[in-house]
Amino acid sequence: MPARGLLLAAWDELSTHRGRSALSMLSVVIGIAALTLVVAAGDIGRRTVLAQIERTAGRPVTITLSLQPGSAVDASAVRDFIEQRLRRYGIEETSALDRYDVVASMGPLTSRVELLGVSAPMANIRRLDVMSGRWLERDDESRLAPVIVCNVVCAAELSIAPADSGQRLTIEVAGAVFDVPVVGIVDDGLQTGTAYAPAQQSGRELPRPGN
Repeated sequence: MPARGLLLAAWDELSTHRGRSALSMLSVVIGIAALTLVVAAGDIGRRTVLAQIERTAGRPVTITLSLQPGSAVDASAVRDFIEQRLRRYGIEETSALDRYDVVASMGPLTSRVELLGVSAPMANIRRLDVMSGRWLERDDESRLAPVIVCNVVCAAELSIAPADSGQRLTIEVAGAVFDVPVVGIVDDGLQTGTAYAPAQQSGRELPRPGN
């Protein structure tokens, strides 16, 4: 049979030139392994870049609506506009985002950090990794006592221990001072000290920027 003849010829070739056959097979194995490593490295790089983008700007198709401080707007009109966009694009998770420039201190250590008033879904929108303790919960927004989550840069600058140690952070903004418990530490990919508080609490407890 032709197929049997081909197999016998191939076997004779392998038996006669064992060294050359072994080198040929080795080169094929090395080539496949190198190609696999290149593809894997490219995929890892793509995932790393994507994760960094999602941490700072949000996941793909993230819509951001911004109001500048001091803007004269109708609150009900803004709320209606946002609700229309949510229905139109089928957005599943939303979060407020208020920004405050504050001075935070832990004992003798002091640092200027950015305090962000956010909602609980922000952790999923921006893919924040909880390193210790916990992230903000929906119930935190209705509690009378505010809580704080620090990013790893803020925690390093102020020597904040793992969040379950019961440490409290002193925050000064617009002349007002607040003593707030730290409930979590997150890796948000930012290179500057940042702290997170429930949006409704930050709006109720903290003076608005410029006030």
